[in-house]
Amino acid sequence: LQVLDEVFIWGCFGKVKVLTLQGNLKDGVSGSFEHPYASGSVDLSLQNGNEVWVVLKISSPLYEKIDQQLLVIKL
Repeated sequence: LQVLDEVFIWGCFGKVKVLTLQGNLKDGVSGSFEHPYASGSVDLSLQNGNEVWVVLKISSPLYEKIDQQLLVIKL
């Protein structure tokens, strides 16, 4: 199962693309970014055979830190 996804950050500065993720969800797809407004990592993976999960670890001098694992969709 292939994925191509773009990651954006938003705020008072507008919307900025910080990362493009591409690869096979079965193997896991991950990336990290450094931006003056935020930095961190995003991991996508297929779990339990039919669930797409994202792990967000993002910090910013302007906003609260994000450290969450979220179910995106059940296939």
